[in-house]
Amino acid sequence: MLRSFLKAFGLDWLLPVPFQTLSAENTYALMQKNSLILVDVRKPDEWHNTGIPKNSRGVTLSDDGFAEAILKLTNNNKTKCIALTCHAGSRSKEAAFKLHNAGFKNLISVDGGIVNWIEAELPTIFEIK
Repeated sequence: MLRSFLKAFGLDWLLPVPFQTLSAENTYALMQKNSLILVDVRKPDEWHNTGIPKNSRGVTLSDDGFAEAILKLTNNNKTKCIALTCHAGSRSKEAAFKLHNAGFKNLISVDGGIVNWIEAELPTIFEIK
């Protein structure tokens, strides 16, 4: 409630963010340890243009059942670590706030999104799961 109040007055920057921001490289390293689920929150046409990070899941942020779809990916475990990526980082932060408000605890926003992922030459795929 306080977050909504402060946001209405443009003061939400005063609150700590309920997620971490990690580089694409650090996110990928955690993926290799099976420490997180990576979710690409962009729209399907964007996935088809650039691909999505290998071993990630595509769940569109603007879909009505976004939080429920993420809950299903985690087998109803809201403490499972979830990393979120988008094109350049804005929507992944929005998704992290949305999931935090739905009770998820361990959230990461991938800094720079798929742009930084590709620049780091990390693996992508065009076959969307």
